[in-house]
Amino acid sequence: MPKGGVYSTFRTPEREGQFKWVGPLYKEDWVILARADVDLKVDTLQELHNFKVGSHESDAVTYYLKEQGVTIKHAKNDAVNVIRLKTGDIQLWAASSLTAPYIAANFK
Repeated sequence: MPKGGVYSTFRTPEREGQFKWVGPLYKEDWVILARADVDLKVDTLQELHNFKVGSHESDAVTYYLKEQGVTIKHAKNDAVNVIRLKTGDIQLWAASSLTAPYIAANFK
């Protein structure tokens, strides 16, 4: 019996041939988050070029935004991005719609 495992990741065209896909198990989107006390408005992807954006270094959203020319401040994990938002080191955080609210809620 071959060894294997189950791993949760975004399915993108670039990753299609890298895995044997099972699912989808759930629907997830990418989001751009800012501090609640800061008045920022972003309507288009192009407008992200005007802000300091942080994201997890291995996340699919990071790769996508970099392909679009957005400069990303990489973090080893998304908890670092919560701290960076609080300190003003970044203005926006690009992340998963499911995990980002959970991580942010645990860093109040």
